Amino acid sequence: MLPEKQKTAVRLLYSEAMKVQDVAALLGVHRGTIWRWKQTKAFRQEWQKVRNAHVRQWRKEMGYDQSGREWSAELHRLEKKVEQEADKIHDGNTKAFDAAWAEYRKHLFSGMANVQKRLKVR
Repeated sequence: MLPEKQKTAVRLLYSEAMKVQDVAALLGVHRGTIWRWKQTKAFRQEWQKVRNAHVRQWRKEMGYDQSGREWSAELHRLEKKVEQEADKIHDGNTKAFDAAWAEYRKHLFSGMANVQKRLKVR
């Protein structure tokens, strides 16, 4: 179980898109502490949980049903790739994760544009 301070750090870093140094100052810890937290499996799992909640909310807002039947197979493949690379981050190599995340976001946002066009047509 992740301590409350670390859960707050995940929420601020992901949901609020705050900088590490700002989160550290707010929580009263050194920025290096947050970096170490980010290397732990529990922190990454909490990050994934928060990310999944955001994706579910986005799907709902964009008109996708909860089961994600309309969600593209390519996006699912890219989500899996991001998860696999996130599990490897503790080795210190974030380049593969960053590339997977960029590819995922590119596909996600192009899909969002298509959905918005579809919703405007209706």
